[in-house]
Amino acid sequence: MYFTKYHPIKEQLRERTLSERDGLPYYVIYMALWTWTSALPLESSLTQIDVVSAVLSTITAICGVIYCYLKNGGKSGYDFIKKSIVLGFIVMIRCILPFILIFFVVLFVKPILGYPINAKSWLDILVLVLIIAFYNWRLGFHVHDTIGDVGEPAPARDR
Repeated sequence: MYFTKYHPIKEQLRERTLSERDGLPYYVIYMALWTWTSALPLESSLTQIDVVSAVLSTITAICGVIYCYLKNGGKSGYDFIKKSIVLGFIVMIRCILPFILIFFVVLFVKPILGYPINAKSWLDILVLVLIIAFYNWRLGFHVHDTIGDVGEPAPARDR
């Protein structure tokens, strides 16, 4: 299992030698991390800015998935979900440190801009949307690297 290296995984995906079993640990850890971050405690009262944040984040994530799907060759692509999970895990691991640093910068900048630190602001929404967009842009880049020639049909399976 690779935590930060793209090239060996991309080669296995390109050659279709990564089995479903080999991809399973990536999926399990990816979902565990996603669930953990999503389950962080929320405040008891839901505000309009929380709803706006959720809607914009969801729209950005959906657009990101569609973007990655198209980078995989769209309808003629293959193994999109496997690629998204396995490469998405590595993209997430490699982005954690920069995203944490961005979080601390936002905490520093919010009071300067007049926003309370403990309340969600438009700055928080902007940063979250940019983080989601950046993640999907990087994922799309690496998914695209696995397709060989653009529009290449799925190779024949020996299994």
